[in-house]
Amino acid sequence: MLARLPVMSSAGRGALLGCCLGVANALICGVGIVLGIAGDSRFFSGELVGMLAFALFLVVPGALFGLGLGLVAERLVSQPIWVRRGVLVVPAFVIVAMLGAATGLDAFVVLSCIPTLAGVWILERRTRAVAPVPEALAR
Repeated sequence: MLARLPVMSSAGRGALLGCCLGVANALICGVGIVLGIAGDSRFFSGELVGMLAFALFLVVPGALFGLGLGLVAERLVSQPIWVRRGVLVVPAFVIVAMLGAATGLDAFVVLSCIPTLAGVWILERRTRAVAPVPEALAR
């Protein structure tokens, strides 16, 4: 039934929104990891700059993967909410786990999934199909 209703959402903007949310998520996770590692031991300023560069390195996969998730969210606009969330959350968590394993930062994967989940929920909500408001009948 929802597939027949006209879509009044931010259609066409899911890719841009996903890209922006991916960049924001990567920066939040990267800075959190840098602060988590820096809080465990003493670092010189040169090492801290290198770690901040690592945080900025995470922006590239975050932007690309966010762009992809935004495109997927646009394609699933008429699906039920639980399907959309499941389809968007699982790959997002997988990429976080893969980046954590590739960089040797497995200890931060679970914490990094928290802002990732928030970003996916925002993306799902903003690209959801919305039924138009019926016109009021005058009596």
